[in-house]
Amino acid sequence: MRALCELENRIIVALEVHLTSQGWRVDVLVFDGVMVRRRDGIAFTDADLRAAEAAVNAAMAEEGIRVRLEEKPMVADPVAEAWLRSAMQ
Repeated sequence: MRALCELENRIIVALEVHLTSQGWRVDVLVFDGVMVRRRDGIAFTDADLRAAEAAVNAAMAEEGIRVRLEEKPMVADPVAEAWLRSAMQ
């Protein structure tokens, strides 16, 4: 299990290195991805995601690991939103 955690960490670090080299700010590193800060007037596109994916795959090529990156939708939770609205009144 530790070996898998170490590989996962290397993938996340390679992703962070690439994104920051492209001017993106990575605010959160988590076990299954990163959270990239929005930039005013600049969209994070699928081309950006594919470039990051290529960089990660290049960094992990020696281990024979290939990843496919996906944007995780940030879907609002209506119950949590309702609770938050009522708590703020």
